[in-house]
Amino acid sequence: MNMLYKTGYIPYAGALGVLVLRVSLSVFLLAGHGFEKWNMLFSGDRVDFPDLFGLCPELTLGLVTFAEVICSILVAIGLLTKMGGNPTDMLHVRCCFFHIWRRR
Repeated sequence: MNMLYKTGYIPYAGALGVLVLRVSLSVFLLAGHGFEKWNMLFSGDRVDFPDLFGLCPELTLGLVTFAEVICSILVAIGLLTKMGGNPTDMLHVRCCFFHIWRRR
């Protein structure tokens, strides 16, 4: 009966939770957005992409593809996690403001 209410410390529970969260979010970003933009960038067709940063659409698509593919892979494997997460965060903040300003 005493084992039922025993709360103990699991040594690697926090690290395992962060690992699962980091990998799952990176895979969802890569599969949901990254592969589509990767194919659009390297298809050879005309680029029809919004100009988010005031640059040409081809360069904007290249930067977005870098943020969503390369940086999400870096975050998933845990290499340069903070540096890989910053471009992705800045990109999504900019996209939110772009869609808000576009509606006005």
